[in-house]
Amino acid sequence: STSVGSPVFSKENGSNVSVGTAIRINTARKSFFASIKLPPSALKNLLSSNTVNGTVFPTGTTFVTHGNSQPYTITADTNYHIVNVWIDGNPIGPSNSFTFVNVTNGGHVIYASFAIDTYTLDVMSPFGTPNPAGTTTNDWNTLLTPSIGGSPQVLGNTQYVATGWTGTGNVTPGPGTNTSFNITLNSTLDWQWQTNFWLAPTSAPNGYVDTAPMWVKESSNVMVQAYPTNGYNFAGWTGDITTNVNPLNIFMSQPYAVQANFALNTYDIFVNVPVNGSVSPTGTVWVGHGSNMTFTLT
Repeated sequence: STSVGSPVFSKENGSNVSVGTAIRINTARKSFFASIKLPPSALKNLLSSNTVNGTVFPTGTTFVTHGNSQPYTITADTNYHIVNVWIDGNPIGPSNSFTFVNVTNGGHVIYASFAIDTYTLDVMSPFGTPNPAGTTTNDWNTLLTPSIGGSPQVLGNTQYVATGWTGTGNVTPGPGTNTSFNITLNSTLDWQWQTNFWLAPTSAPNGYVDTAPMWVKESSNVMVQAYPTNGYNFAGWTGDITTNVNPLNIFMSQPYAVQANFALNTYDIFVNVPVNGSVSPTGTVWVGHGSNMTFTLT
């Protein structure tokens, strides 16, 4: 009698027998296995067509017995990702695996496409002209060279000066108006600006101040002193600050314009009224520095 089993590898008398269908033959004296080679139509060919930056495994042509299944694994290279998987020309979306189930005909093809990973850089700046600006998408390990232009920027009596940057991801904080780095993470870059206010000390005639008009960093303290010329005295500050304090300490919380004022020195002359006569004017008389005063005696 005979019985037919599944395809096997078998040996007889130490010799190799190819893949085939095992047939058990029973005789009165002994039983043994014989191997019958399957016809070509029983093996179905599957082709994995690979591209660069990833693999579909197993690769190349794989033969599958009629009715069997064949799994495939799709793997992207480091810093790449799967874009799509194509089965017999039809896209199924990105996937790490696919299995041909119950294969009954050959000529199937599996293909995968891959792309390099991308990362975003978000750039923020309240002033100036950053380059790049806003959000940009960049390929993995791209060299970026951000910069900021338009510094200083003046708006009225307020000045803004780019001083450096802070950030996250691949951005390391630093001073200046330009930087560079290779992007391998989602990153942010925030340009930093210093605020300066215009300080304008001026002097009325007959004196001077020791500080010229200039930009001063916000929240700084500036000492300004007024000096009268000979024959005059300091008469106080006017403008954004009114005070007689000299020197004047200004806390720069805003732009300031102040003027130093001066007055002529005056001196008093006291006149006693004589007996049997008169002097005009009498009493206390004030005379300005360098001026003349005439008295009449009768």
